Amino acid sequence: MSERGSGPHPRSRRSRRGWWPSAAQAGILALVLATATAGAVSLRISDSLETAVGQESPTDFLTHWQPTGSLATTIPLPTPARLSANVVAPTRLPAASASRSLNLAVIGHLALEWTFAESAGAPANTEIEIAFTVYYLVGTTATTYSHTVYVETQGASPTGTLVFSIYWDSGHAAGVTFVSQIEISQVCVAVGTCP
Repeated sequence: MSERGSGPHPRSRRSRRGWWPSAAQAGILALVLATATAGAVSLRISDSLETAVGQESPTDFLTHWQPTGSLATTIPLPTPARLSANVVAPTRLPAASASRSLNLAVIGHLALEWTFAESAGAPANTEIEIAFTVYYLVGTTATTYSHTVYVETQGASPTGTLVFSIYWDSGHAAGVTFVSQIEISQVCVAVGTCP
């Protein structure tokens, strides 16, 4: 006996949903419609189901390392230096506010910029793993970028709040629509050892 007749027809499940998109599809659709050009979009953390920020242990060190925003922009002059993708050799954060990049940055390319605040009293010599995922369109082609970087706090705790901007270069000067982004920071067990 054929198994085709033993349950509901596969199309009958689809017909129950009708033309309504899933919550994730609706979130992406809303963002695509709202982002006609990359220069006009301003992405804010937690604006949709497809955009998120997370912290592995909010009661741990990360109370001193907080994401404060994200937006669509262009790579500035001078181009920011790249952050380390090597867990055993994290980029040491400077004792002053600064800008860094996730990938090779070219002045004027469309980009996403995340800002973080490192507050006074942050533990010294502590490594943070920061994972980024960006969903975007180049023309009509959907693309995903994922990258993890590692930073280490200063040798002495800052006495005031420092602001760090992290840029991701889309690789294009035009024709990019940013759909959504996810950023997750977590404190490492020790310098050189991350989950």
